[in-house]
Amino acid sequence: MDLTERQLVEAVYRNGVLKPLNPLNLQEEEQVRLIVEKLDSKSRPDRGVLLSRLRDGIDRMNFRSSGGYPSRDELHDRD
Repeated sequence: MDLTERQLVEAVYRNGVLKPLNPLNLQEEEQVRLIVEKLDSKSRPDRGVLLSRLRDGIDRMNFRSSGGYPSRDELHDRD
């Protein structure tokens, strides 16, 4: 399995069944491998807080360039 086929999802265990909290990109009857890791909801930061930290970090990285965009020939090796 390559990394593009992996999904990280959170689930709730209820009445003997794991119930994903978000939709899964799977076909009916498709087999999967599960690794179960307990989450401590009391110590886990809120998703909004994590997203805000990620955006702040990206803004601090300053990926912007003052120059123009490269041409198609500059992007592709034409030998």
